[in-house]
Amino acid sequence: MKGKQKFDWASGIQFTGSLFMILLLAGISLGGIGFVALSSRSLSVPVPAVQTTTLLLFFSSLGFVGFLLLPSMLYAAKSLFGLSTGEEKTWRGADWLIALYPILLGVGYLAEWETGGGRFLLVLAHVLANGVAVFWILHLSQKGLPEGSPQRFWGAFGSGLTLAPALVLLLELLLLILIGGMWYLYLLEHPALKAQITRVLERLPQSVASPVILERMASKYLFLPGIVTSVFTYVAVLIPLVEELIKPLGVWLLIKKKITPAQGYKWGMVSGAGYALFENLALSANAGTWTIAMISRFGTTAVHMLTAAYVGWGLASSWTEENFMRLAKAFFVSVLFHGVWNGLNILSALGQFSGAREFFGPFGYGAAQVAPVGIFLLALGAIYGLIRSRWVLGLSVTSSVENE
Repeated sequence: MKGKQKFDWASGIQFTGSLFMILLLAGISLGGIGFVALSSRSLSVPVPAVQTTTLLLFFSSLGFVGFLLLPSMLYAAKSLFGLSTGEEKTWRGADWLIALYPILLGVGYLAEWETGGGRFLLVLAHVLANGVAVFWILHLSQKGLPEGSPQRFWGAFGSGLTLAPALVLLLELLLLILIGGMWYLYLLEHPALKAQITRVLERLPQSVASPVILERMASKYLFLPGIVTSVFTYVAVLIPLVEELIKPLGVWLLIKKKITPAQGYKWGMVSGAGYALFENLALSANAGTWTIAMISRFGTTAVHMLTAAYVGWGLASSWTEENFMRLAKAFFVSVLFHGVWNGLNILSALGQFSGAREFFGPFGYGAAQVAPVGIFLLALGAIYGLIRSRWVLGLSVTSSVENE
């Protein structure tokens, strides 16, 4: 008599988690959109169109994220019922996706300052343009890598899309609170500086309407040595450490599977793609700066995918080949690349303030002005790295057989 088949706990958790997140995100999305629609009509003081459109972009993005979890739930359900999930299919013909990107950007640009029906065109352009950018880079990057289970693909993508951002946000918030606590203790020992900052905070509500006053106030206190050091430490060191540890969550969840380095690289990249998509949807959901944000996020997508793929490769190498030095090198290089990327972005942003020239000096101020060039080159390097690194690392279809 054939033995009773064991319950597939991994598929059960994947199904339950995906279903829960779909329902949660759908509820928040529909509730948020409904709230925006009702409040824009019922409030006696009309809310600016830019703010209502930004809220629509954000809540619609959450609904789109929930929609992308459907494949993960459905494939997990098939596995639970003993049905074959099939093999992951190559995305033949997906090269043309990139042709849609400038079209969607153009539609979004034209609808960016529109009201009424125009804002819904922006919502459509927002979710589609972000999706097209991520899935096109993913399609381009996984050519030549081993194919495998679609359940595992969508599971890795879904974990990077939802669970990884939640964990990252929690840890980064805790680190921010820790840094804030250290500053609070410092200000207790320097009452004069504390009094100055208190006066600035009291004047802030009256200064919001004047960008000139805000810029002057920011330049006065932003370029205190301790402030700049804290900003760079948090953004260029701590954030990369946290994100590179958690982004390849799709690989961490396979810790009990004997996956090969090639598989670790791929599932890390897929998990990083999900993380990049969530971050892009959230951070570009601003009706006033949508087009600029969308263009800048394209390079960030490649950076997140490359570093997560590299760490995933290192993790799988340490588990299956006990090559812990490879993991250490992969993690160090990924954190360094991510840290330089974040550091250049912060340097470029600080360079726009009037106090930057005096604080940084001629060389530092000049570096801040050319930082966008460095960002552009790093973005190209990340895209090139995704295309070429599988050959550099010796990864190919023949280097791996999927272990289910």
